Amino acid sequence: MKYYVIRVGHQPGIYTNRSEAKSYIDGYPGAKYKSFPTLESAQQAYEHGFLGDHGKYTPDHLRLLMGEDFDVSIATDAACPSNPGPIEYRGVSMRDNKEIFSIGPLSGGSTNIAEYLGIIHGLAWMMNHPEYTVLYSDSKIAINRVETKSFRTQIQEDDDNTELRNLIRRAQEWLRNNPTRNQTITLKKRPTKLWGQIPADFGRK
Repeated sequence: MKYYVIRVGHQPGIYTNRSEAKSYIDGYPGAKYKSFPTLESAQQAYEHGFLGDHGKYTPDHLRLLMGEDFDVSIATDAACPSNPGPIEYRGVSMRDNKEIFSIGPLSGGSTNIAEYLGIIHGLAWMMNHPEYTVLYSDSKIAINRVETKSFRTQIQEDDDNTELRNLIRRAQEWLRNNPTRNQTITLKKRPTKLWGQIPADFGRK
């Protein structure tokens, strides 16, 4: 069964009959409506709004979407305005939306490098915080490179990127000596289209 939420229409509310719901939005300028798989998620959307209303889901929305992962996960993300350019990355606790680490800016990198470093930093951080067991990233490329331990960088050596190159070497050494998935830590791709921007996003898009 689907639940149809109408927030703006002839008669806002939550409906289980598609035809009935459609009759309340037909011909209504700027109608806002959406279907949900559960009554609980529909009620949250009706009370707090859809993702498009405010750009990010509320914590209550995310708790419903993520289930048990919500309280035990962190998210990492990165920013780089050009390629090559200065990189930044950070990690955020999902359950309280608090920043747990932040690195940069460091000269001479790329978005892929920053995403890769962010994941490794997050995994290392979680080793010391066993209450967290899931890491989310929105970069499929970076996740694959971490899991296969196949990352190769082609950045040119110069005085400006010495700090970044040293950080990459330390990250690769950590990765060689530690598993990326084990019985206590799971690395996952965040479904951005469904859940909105990752909480660690720098908001510069």
